[in-house]
Amino acid sequence: MRVSEDSFLRKKLDSDSSDSTYTLKTVSRGLLFTNADKAGNKDGRVTKMELYNILDSFDEDGDGEITTGNTILETLFGSDTEWDKLEAQYEEREGYKSYKK
Repeated sequence: MRVSEDSFLRKKLDSDSSDSTYTLKTVSRGLLFTNADKAGNKDGRVTKMELYNILDSFDEDGDGEITTGNTILETLFGSDTEWDKLEAQYEEREGYKSYKK
């Protein structure tokens, strides 16, 4: 897949039939994908292995999973989980832009 910083998932939102515009919603973790490519072969495409390598760098305990922190102790004491660190660096962003039909 080709990547850019703000083009990961786009969805056209329905508008009123009398309206002459539509809205495009973009949900992006684009920097995750661009950084995966930059750490790999820098060809503008992300392979599964390039993405896996970036995600694997957040797996601090080496169990093959990104820990989400769903235990009561983590909730009570607010430890930084592997997921929290991933989210802090590659936060999901949403954008909306209207276009004329």
